[in-house]
Amino acid sequence: MFIRCSFDSKKFSSKPVDTDIFGLWKDKTLLEDGIQQRLTPILIDTKDLAQQLIQGCSYRSAEIKGTKDKDFVSQQLFSLDFDNGYTIQQFKQDCMKNNLYPNFVYLTFSHTESHHKFRAVFCLDETVFNKDIASIIQQRLISIFPESDKQCKNPSRIFFGGFSLVEDSIFNFETTISV
Repeated sequence: MFIRCSFDSKKFSSKPVDTDIFGLWKDKTLLEDGIQQRLTPILIDTKDLAQQLIQGCSYRSAEIKGTKDKDFVSQQLFSLDFDNGYTIQQFKQDCMKNNLYPNFVYLTFSHTESHHKFRAVFCLDETVFNKDIASIIQQRLISIFPESDKQCKNPSRIFFGGFSLVEDSIFNFETTISV
């Protein structure tokens, strides 16, 4: 399934630091681009996106032409960030309970077996071109999965890659949510 999002192809092997994100500046002059500057709209297959993310690439769920929420163009992907002790097993049970499944789930660089940290990426069956509607969908997903990070709700949010996909039969790259 092909979707549009904002994507940076630079690969990281650990969580990016501020200079990786915002670039290297000296005296108000940008010396080296960061993720913020490199994120560009792209048409990509969700399988390919997942493979790029586990190689440390970064993305925005929305297609943004700029760096701010006001630069919103469209959104078909919706990402939830889990980093507060909620386990992947609990997430899978909640997916089954709600009959709501992501396209894929990947482990972030901070994940450990004793403290799960992961992202779930959901795909709609159609693209949303209205930022307010996209915001309502994101808030609804957060309300269904209240253990997700509530700060990760704006369309210009940058999500960093990770190191592994969570393999499970309930996660399927062809799964979509009907709008």
